Amino acid sequence: MKYRLIFFLNFLCAITYSQIPEPAVTFPFNRPDYREGKPIGAALNPGSNPCSIATIEGVMKEGLEIKGNSCLLSTNALQRIRKDEFALSFFFKGGSFEFISYPKQAFSVTFNYPYFSFTTTTIQQGKEVRMFYKVDLTGAGRLSYDYYTDDNWHHIVFNYSKSKGRREIWTDGVLINASTAAVQSAGSVVFEASDGFKGNARLDELRFFSGYLPANAIASLSATSGKKQANVAAMSTPFDVKEFAPGFPDYTVSLTEQLKKFPAPRYACQTTLPRNISWMDIAYLHRELPGKGGKGFGLPDPARAVEIEALMYRRWHYMLDIPLLRLDKKSANRQYGSTASLAGALVQYARQYPELEYSVISMQAQQNPSHAGFSSQRPYISSQDLTAGSYLKASDGRPLLENGKKRLSPFMDTSIMRKDAETTVFYLSQLTDQLGRAPALISENGEVFGTAYRENLLQKDPAVWKAYRASGLSPQAYFGRFQTRLETVFRETVLRGLPRSTEFSIFQVSGVQPEFWADYATRRVVNRRRDGSIRSTPDFYPLTPSNWQNATGAYNGYGAIAYGRMLELELGDQNFSPFVSAGWADETHNIRPAQWLALLKAMVMLGADFFYTGYFNVTGPGGRWPNGAGPNDPRGYAYQVAMPAYAQAIRSQVPDFFTEGTLLNPAPKTDRIGQFRQNASAPNDLVLVRKWKEQYLIYGSIQPNTNQVGNVPDERTTTIELEGKKISFRIRRQGSVYVLKNLLSTHPVFYQVDPWHEVHHPYYWSEEAVLGATMFSKGNGAFSIITKSVNNSDFTDFATYVKAGAGTRLTYALPDKDRSSYKRILLTTGTDNEEWVDLELSVGKARYEWKGMVKKGAVLELAKIKENAPVNEEGQMELTIQKGTIFLRGFTLIP
Repeated sequence: MKYRLIFFLNFLCAITYSQIPEPAVTFPFNRPDYREGKPIGAALNPGSNPCSIATIEGVMKEGLEIKGNSCLLSTNALQRIRKDEFALSFFFKGGSFEFISYPKQAFSVTFNYPYFSFTTTTIQQGKEVRMFYKVDLTGAGRLSYDYYTDDNWHHIVFNYSKSKGRREIWTDGVLINASTAAVQSAGSVVFEASDGFKGNARLDELRFFSGYLPANAIASLSATSGKKQANVAAMSTPFDVKEFAPGFPDYTVSLTEQLKKFPAPRYACQTTLPRNISWMDIAYLHRELPGKGGKGFGLPDPARAVEIEALMYRRWHYMLDIPLLRLDKKSANRQYGSTASLAGALVQYARQYPELEYSVISMQAQQNPSHAGFSSQRPYISSQDLTAGSYLKASDGRPLLENGKKRLSPFMDTSIMRKDAETTVFYLSQLTDQLGRAPALISENGEVFGTAYRENLLQKDPAVWKAYRASGLSPQAYFGRFQTRLETVFRETVLRGLPRSTEFSIFQVSGVQPEFWADYATRRVVNRRRDGSIRSTPDFYPLTPSNWQNATGAYNGYGAIAYGRMLELELGDQNFSPFVSAGWADETHNIRPAQWLALLKAMVMLGADFFYTGYFNVTGPGGRWPNGAGPNDPRGYAYQVAMPAYAQAIRSQVPDFFTEGTLLNPAPKTDRIGQFRQNASAPNDLVLVRKWKEQYLIYGSIQPNTNQVGNVPDERTTTIELEGKKISFRIRRQGSVYVLKNLLSTHPVFYQVDPWHEVHHPYYWSEEAVLGATMFSKGNGAFSIITKSVNNSDFTDFATYVKAGAGTRLTYALPDKDRSSYKRILLTTGTDNEEWVDLELSVGKARYEWKGMVKKGAVLELAKIKENAPVNEEGQMELTIQKGTIFLRGFTLIP
């Protein structure tokens, strides 16, 4: 079932094929004279550029492959065609091409990630006017970049007419820019003396036409590949409802029920990874709308809030989130002491279970120091009526104003910060007095300083400018020293008197976008944990699918985070704890579960060991809600609770790669968006690798640019190079994580850590739990891991088994220990089995035996449970081989 949006394209449903006009220049690329074209004299010329040129299998006969990033293969064909009407037609294969005129590049046509471009320069009123035009390939079908990177030949025409006022791009016989093809002020195009293909490309049947091509001629050109391309009148860009919460867009299943039904994350037994921290605001998260769909604001329900937080703690590896009330003593005590209030109900629950860790969120920028007995009703750090020495001053002694506000001086007295910190201590004491214990973590919002001061501001204060110049520091480092001095006072004051088990962190202390913020090398100490390690806290809020790679304004994609991590790792900060959100707008715009899970796995590969999970219901101008009714329905974004835990749990399964291994980085330091990325088959194949001893942890995902169906495939093969060997493997939209051992031997071992993660919303994931045989937590006896179906490091169709002999005992963590039992437990065996075996399976206190002849590829029913079997507290099952040898492929546990 699909939720469809239909966009009509302005071209005929059926196109009549016609005779192709005679091109002015043709390059068929056929042997033996594959560099020569028609008419006589047309020829390809690499000049002195380093080019590798060879024929390959083409559309009809041979095609041409050009290799060399600096290659410029000249055709010099543009001078043979009209400048007011022309068409450039060819077949291409692969991920990019670029055809330019030079030396000024007045004309160019390109294919790159993720767009086609068609740049022309015309003479208007005696001046050259360059018009850069592009078609974004962030949709579905022919408007998807991945449509063209399937390793098949595709036909393209760049079509131009001054008299018709048209600039068109046709692919595989279809006009893809119908709505924007009209050109208001088309003129004759400037062609320079030379032209050709720049960089790498695979091409065939290159034609230059001295005239505008009609649709039927383009259809005929496209059909010469021998493949009739479909010509459609409408392009359907549907959303798959299985990528949204049940009932979308009118949700029908509560957040609580969703969190119970989602398969549980598979943490290793007794994991020591820190718990995740919720910044989703339980005041909103529990107030789902009643019934089917609807808008508005759900009713407060403290009991439901407690149920949700208990579920997040037990099943999703979060701390309890207890609101830190910024109220006077009487008001705070009234709320904390009443189970009818949200805060009071959570305090009572935390008192009832003193072993549960809890976190609080403090917000210096929103405090009222008068509650703690100070004179100010607003935070001192943002006050505009401090003593004159607290602010930057002009040469005449008057305070400097920036955007109408005074700015704090690096020379200011730190006692100001201490007063704000004492206010936080006051708010904390009101909670701890009621609860009887301190929080495990205090998460300070910290948004009080903004970006680092620029030199032109420092220059306006003579005393500060002199001190800055004498310091020899950059503006970021100088401001960082000042900010760190204040934040250290705040941190030490807040932690004073609290147990050593209480951690403290400040949001957005990181190496991300270093040119804007206070220097991380200086400031990082404010996020030191009690064990001496440091966690940066950047915000990873890509918000939309297309922003996965870069950064749009303040919203960071992978590239911005990775560049920051490069700087942080140089300082020895192996782990980090990012703030993460898939978006807080309409769900059709927010990143869908599969892509979000894949991106969070990438954060884990970069070193994330826990997450601050955020969702922010924010109002617009005038305090109005964006939807005109109220905050977003939490039923729609319940998946954002779950995805960080799914990603974090992977780290618990392969801990040595993070505690002792290294993150490989083939990128140059100057690359701002590609740090740590392996050079994979496609630009939206995001592949990262960690190495520990002679083993590799390989992560790969396919990143879409839209939530529309058909933008990228769910799965495909990619290829990278490790230790000089090319290896190929499957990657998915939801991300795939593999372990590779013995790469350089003749018998490598390759297995997947996360095969059970599915591509849809987790509500629709299978209730049957599939568990790979290689994912044992403990193994004793005579066993080994064997990978088959591998040809020259191509793991596309690999099959991996555990070969276990008599006396072998393998222990596995149950996929979901919250469930009281599984009704059936099946074991899939390998293709090499053909002998008698005796097996014993223990689940908790229950024992099950299986004896018999195992045939090739057999599925054994190890347990058929009639009544609920008790599950041991560790949530484990144990398989013992008592007789014979067996090849284990994996288990299926059926609830």
